[in-house]
Amino acid sequence: MTLRPLTVLAEHDEYVVGDPATGRFFAVPLPGVLVLESLRAGMTIGAAATSASTSESEVDALDFSRTLLRVGFVTKVDGQQVQGADSIVEVAELNAAARRLGLLLFSAPMLALSGLVLALVVATLVVRPTLRPSVEDLFVHPEPVVSFAVLFAISIGTGMIHELCHWWATRSLGVPAHIRLSRRLYLPVMETDISGLWSLPAHRRYGPFLAGMMFDVVTLAIAVGLRLAWSAELLDLPPELVRILGAFVTLKAFEVMFQFLVFLRTDLYAVMITALGLRNLDRVTRLRLKAMLHLAKPAERTELAEAHPRDIAASRWYSLCYLTGLLWAVWFFKEWFYPSTFVILTWMASTLRNAPLGSGYWWQAVVVAMLVGSSLVWPLAVFIRQRAARRGGMLA
Repeated sequence: MTLRPLTVLAEHDEYVVGDPATGRFFAVPLPGVLVLESLRAGMTIGAAATSASTSESEVDALDFSRTLLRVGFVTKVDGQQVQGADSIVEVAELNAAARRLGLLLFSAPMLALSGLVLALVVATLVVRPTLRPSVEDLFVHPEPVVSFAVLFAISIGTGMIHELCHWWATRSLGVPAHIRLSRRLYLPVMETDISGLWSLPAHRRYGPFLAGMMFDVVTLAIAVGLRLAWSAELLDLPPELVRILGAFVTLKAFEVMFQFLVFLRTDLYAVMITALGLRNLDRVTRLRLKAMLHLAKPAERTELAEAHPRDIAASRWYSLCYLTGLLWAVWFFKEWFYPSTFVILTWMASTLRNAPLGSGYWWQAVVVAMLVGSSLVWPLAVFIRQRAARRGGMLA
């Protein structure tokens, strides 16, 4: 068997084997690593089994090799190309200057500095209540469509830069990454696939995990600082810019707080499972809850029983966090998401029905319809894509 360039990382008394190019990683025991090294050395499956076996235990190298083939780690068998093995596109390296700058910007000292900046921002908002985020700050213009467009532009623009920071920090370490559309329950989000980081030691993952939050904290601090200087009459700013800064602070404060909702698999969720040495806490917790409610299928119960012991142990306390988060999500949908969406859709429908065709108000309603429509269709499209991918994986 010819294998892809796999990485083997010893971590927490076990070994993490994976392919950074595909982002697939698995924890395996020492006998599996011995079989893997024998296969990479050119041994046959039978020879690899003999090499890894001892007088006390015999290693099933054939079953392990089938697993390697199923997860896409094998490129050739007996010299024959495996179907689909050549479809993976290798990502070009960053140039030296971009890599060095990325390593500097997202280093441990910069993480510590951004934490200090966040503490200063919180202290400023505590001392100066007038600078605190508020819903009223989101109305930057008398025309609702203008306010909505400004908020949409800020969210999408800064959200993309947030993800680019994840991408840059990851690529600076020589690990592949790509940005994609995703969702957190019913909320549309962008996310960066940085699963290749599992090929690196734990301490090197924190920079890429927190790179997006670093950007959010720095820009939030700049906006708060500008508003503080304006309120103290140290800086003269146009009223329009002051209102936009207020909206920016409100949005960014919400986005930073959003990262603490670890049940939604946020950036801090990745930090948490890395620090605790966990593997797939979210999946194990959902399986645990389904089993407790007698909703788990036999295959899911088997998967739960075979899950990593640390994930099973952590799921006992994380289940409470997960359920609390789901209750918050229901409350947020009922009190904020649905009412605000309903008001916007009602205004849009009324305007389209009553405003003269082609008038300014009519076009404003069309723009709102497009923006709101994209925000509603986005999570649904991602959900359909994820379901199709899961079914495809099951059929495979």
